[in-house]
Amino acid sequence: MAGVWQVEDMKDKKVPEGMRLRPSILVGGEPGKPGPKTARNWFKIEKVETKKPSARPGQHYRIYYCPNVCPQSCNVECGNIGVSIDDDTAGLGLSKGFLSCS
Repeated sequence: MAGVWQVEDMKDKKVPEGMRLRPSILVGGEPGKPGPKTARNWFKIEKVETKKPSARPGQHYRIYYCPNVCPQSCNVECGNIGVSIDDDTAGLGLSKGFLSCS
């Protein structure tokens, strides 16, 4: 079976004062079973509009994390999935920025 993506659990991470770490996207989630225990697994592919004049209209998408499987009981930080580079290693991470794919 293919790996299931999930947002890194940041609740026990030690963050230096004044710094803010962005969660990475990891493999290891549990398929199916929507609810608080799997909230870190739920991603959306959304169609987006772009203002670039050279872009083909209607063919841009983003991968977005903002699960609605437990809106009142889950404390999640929503964001776009983007490329994250740490110590010359690239991976996916939760981002406030925007990266569209066409």
